[in-house]
Amino acid sequence: MEETPLYNSRLIKNYVEYLRKFYPHIDPADILEFAGIEPDEVEESGSWFTQRQVDRFHEMLSQLTDNPNLAREVGRFSVSGSALGPIRRYILGFLSPKTSYLLSEKIAHKMTRAATYRVRKLRGRKVEVLAELQPGVKENPFQCQNRIGMLEVMAKLYTKKLARVDHPECIHQGAGACRYVVTWDRTTTSVLQVLKKAALVALIGLGVGTHFFLTPSAWLRTIEWSLLAYFILLFISGKVEKKELLENITRESEAAQSLLHQTNRRYNEVLLIKEIGQTLSMILDIDASLKAIMEAMKKRLDFDRGMIMLADADKKRLRFITGYGYDPSDESYIQNVEFRLDNPESTGIVVESFRKQAPFIINNTEEVVKRISPRSLEFLRRMGSQAFICVPIAFKKESLGVLLVDNKTSKRPLTKGDLSLLMGIAPQIAINLSNAHTFRKIRESEERFRSISENSPDIIYALTREGTFSYVNPAWERIMGYSASETLGRPFGDFLKEEDRPLFQSLFEGVWEGKKIITDRPGTFFTKDGRERIFSASGGPSFDAEGQVSSLIGILRDITEQTILENRLRQAKKMEAIGTLAGGIAHDFNNLLMGIQGYTSLMLLKIDESHPFYEKLMGINQQVQSGVDLTRQLLGFARSGKYEVLPVDLNAILHRSSEMFGRTRKEVRIVRRLQEDLWTVEADKGQIEQAFLNLFVNAWQAMPHGGTLTLETQNIVLTEPGAYHLPPGRYVKVTVQDTGFGMDEEILERIFEPFFTTKEMGRGTGLGLAMVYGIVKNHGGSIFAQSEKGKGSTFTLYLPASDKSVPPEEKPVPKAVRGHETILLIDDEEVVLTVTQQLLENLGYRVIPARNGQEALDRYREKRSEISLVILDMIMPDMKGSEIFEHLKKIDPAVKVLLSSGYSIDGWAGQLLEQGCKAFIQKPFSVSELSQKVREVLDRP
Repeated sequence: MEETPLYNSRLIKNYVEYLRKFYPHIDPADILEFAGIEPDEVEESGSWFTQRQVDRFHEMLSQLTDNPNLAREVGRFSVSGSALGPIRRYILGFLSPKTSYLLSEKIAHKMTRAATYRVRKLRGRKVEVLAELQPGVKENPFQCQNRIGMLEVMAKLYTKKLARVDHPECIHQGAGACRYVVTWDRTTTSVLQVLKKAALVALIGLGVGTHFFLTPSAWLRTIEWSLLAYFILLFISGKVEKKELLENITRESEAAQSLLHQTNRRYNEVLLIKEIGQTLSMILDIDASLKAIMEAMKKRLDFDRGMIMLADADKKRLRFITGYGYDPSDESYIQNVEFRLDNPESTGIVVESFRKQAPFIINNTEEVVKRISPRSLEFLRRMGSQAFICVPIAFKKESLGVLLVDNKTSKRPLTKGDLSLLMGIAPQIAINLSNAHTFRKIRESEERFRSISENSPDIIYALTREGTFSYVNPAWERIMGYSASETLGRPFGDFLKEEDRPLFQSLFEGVWEGKKIITDRPGTFFTKDGRERIFSASGGPSFDAEGQVSSLIGILRDITEQTILENRLRQAKKMEAIGTLAGGIAHDFNNLLMGIQGYTSLMLLKIDESHPFYEKLMGINQQVQSGVDLTRQLLGFARSGKYEVLPVDLNAILHRSSEMFGRTRKEVRIVRRLQEDLWTVEADKGQIEQAFLNLFVNAWQAMPHGGTLTLETQNIVLTEPGAYHLPPGRYVKVTVQDTGFGMDEEILERIFEPFFTTKEMGRGTGLGLAMVYGIVKNHGGSIFAQSEKGKGSTFTLYLPASDKSVPPEEKPVPKAVRGHETILLIDDEEVVLTVTQQLLENLGYRVIPARNGQEALDRYREKRSEISLVILDMIMPDMKGSEIFEHLKKIDPAVKVLLSSGYSIDGWAGQLLEQGCKAFIQKPFSVSELSQKVREVLDRP
């Protein structure tokens, strides 16, 4: 709960005001900075602070004041300061101490969320207050003292004396809650009320009692003097009651005035936003709209002055454009002031706000004196600003200028509410600036439009808001065959293929709303002779003098001949790029895993199963294996990761993976139609299983409310060349079908693209189906998707069949095999080199390490007669593994080389094996795998 906002800013403000009154030599700004509290947050009654901030604030304050009773004194001060003004007036409105205490629990939540308060009336002038902390909250003793001070001073508002607070139970002494018993003196009014009643009784008693003992004249004088005394008491009591009533009325009036002031302020802010919106919607002239905004701010906001500064076209200077509240001499000065944006040494608040697109709120200009340039300091002092706010004017991450307001004479502190309001105004200004610039450019472009369009090889067209052609250039007739007279006035959709019409209708609606521009949207058109042509359509809005969209102007570029080739090339490049990325990640990750597994293996070699760390080390090994499985998936996605291709039964894999999936997705009904005697397929079982799981997850996400997932397998023989983009032969067909939302044609065309996803940001990577595509292609197969919106999706996989039988389960890995030969170990990764050397040495081998190609060749030349085996990393910074191998063969044609890499055996490794390398070992490897592979190579003739 340390980072949960629990305490209202009024509590901290009360401390700050107390500090300014009784410790004026202490600067509150330093204490607030130490506590991580912004000064403007203290002024904002809606701010809340955490326990850690409050603790740090009090810690430093106690050190500076050296006052052990500080918290209690601040609590007593609360009725004097302005921090709790509205709360104080609220309490006084209760008219009596008892009512104030009893109803204080209703307003406690305005001050703290850390505790709940319960108040119970006791006999006489006494109440019990119980403060119970919320679960997880840990207050400190000073907060308890602060509460006592507040409870003491509440009675003083009525009795002029502090209440007596007994604290029999405290959470800091082991109690479950803090209990306070509050006792207060009688108020003057209540004392007078008692006296009046007693005096009346005494008067009546005196009159009756003395009537029988005194003479009539004496009795009358006694009654006269008694009545005089009683009326004097009534007069005094009335005066006191009237005074207190007047004070209550005054306080209520102050509260009403404060509320009225706040209401007027909020009303003016609302009117300001409305006026600015109306101004920007009607005026596209930059100077006129900015002046109107300044006038609205002057009329509606409580700032002394305001200005707008905009950057020039080259973004090198920031200049004054318009403002309000400045006297003639100041305005003459600021009109000639420029802030340099191309000077890296410019450090003024205005420049920083523009560059960083960050707002600044400064309540004391002395705070920024040390971190601004002399020129900016001169500007501040020349303008006489006491406090100011500067916010950036930016559009689509491009800074256009700044909005600046300040107070020169007003003492009102600027708040975050002021900042938020200005941050809402600045984007409206930015949009207006952008619209105005766009409008100007469009008008200029219209003047050049016709001369350009007449000579364009592409079709240039214009549409009315009804979607009919109002203009086509000569290229339209040359390509489409229709003359201008046959075209103008006809709807755009008349020439489109029927299934493309809804898409373009939607695009045009976006343009009419002024929200979208059409860019390179493909569509199929019919020429006059009935042929289909594919065009890339672009278009954007054209505005009239009022800034309204009046028409759409665009270009149609004939891309019929190049579309198919471009799609194929684009898909191939994307798959190649993502493959390279995945392969690189897997390589680096495997090197990291090699270090972890190597050191773990070394430790395991030194202990037996009874050692307390044995199971933990074996657990690390298991996690490394999980990492190996992950890199296997990445390499499969890269289409270069077939670690272990064996004949597999796809029925068994489908059954096992769907059962595992179904246990966690019970809302999905799984139907299996698996052909008996299904042909085997040569594949990496892990990759194929991952591909199926990715398809299952994709189906589940398309059926959020449940549905049916159907799995089918079938033996099939393809006889026609090129069918399904596969050569003729025997194949196993796998179908994965769901009853989900389905996909439209646009999504279906991109479904296997890497990083393409229809999910919102953070809910998917767009790699799942791309990985399936890569795995299937890597196994020599093909995958196709069919879908319609609202009718589910079907994925069909074709994998080459095999005549081989499914092998039995793998045998356990043999124990490590030892040796005594000398091995040259080459690797540029220091961790891999170190751990592999230690593993080999623990197996009894002598190891000569080399960190690069040149060092390796030098070592081999020197100790060729001693070296029995070379372990060579494929990827080296200075010299490729293939180059090192070629040099080694030149030195010794019979050299025995064991390749090692974080990449798979495909690619370069396979080529080197064909050229004479003896074997390949995949990183990361265990000590057993390493010993077996080393022994295998050494024992070869």
